[in-house]
Amino acid sequence: MDLAQAPADLQWDLLASRQRVSQSLSTLRSMIDICKLNTIEIFWLSSKIKEIFGVVETAAKIEELVDVKEQEVLREKEQIHKMREDLSIQQQSLIEVENKLKSSLDLKKRQAEKDLEKEKDHLKILIGFVISFSVRQRSKPLNARKELRKRARPRSAFRDWRRGVDYRAKGMISLICDLKRVNTHGLNTIR
Repeated sequence: MDLAQAPADLQWDLLASRQRVSQSLSTLRSMIDICKLNTIEIFWLSSKIKEIFGVVETAAKIEELVDVKEQEVLREKEQIHKMREDLSIQQQSLIEVENKLKSSLDLKKRQAEKDLEKEKDHLKILIGFVISFSVRQRSKPLNARKELRKRARPRSAFRDWRRGVDYRAKGMISLICDLKRVNTHGLNTIR
């Protein structure tokens, strides 16, 4: 090789190496630009990731609150269910008490009707007795008068006999009044 050719080859190599250096510089610049873009994208993505994490955290907090509210609603439903059960038990017991009261009232009513019938029968017997007694007593004075005329009794003896009849009749009348008080008030007020 000649010296004249050597510099040309060197020049050519120099030019080629310059081109390679400029290409590598341009690729390096483009890589730096890409790295800058990548870092910008990374910063942007990291900010977006932070936002997403914030949204996820708030969603988790909201979910926890919803869970707490659901638990409260479930507790309230259980309380309402227990209250309904208690109310149904109380209603059943009230129905049972009402039925017992009705049956006892029916028994008392029947007993009162029986007692009333007994009192009526008793009063009928007493009234019949009083009527028969008063009829006998009324008939006796007429017979007594006839006998007095026949025997010529003194008038004072007849009056004494009549006073006795009056006292007996008054006693029967007071007895009837006492029985009426017993029947109307349901209490034994006879002294």
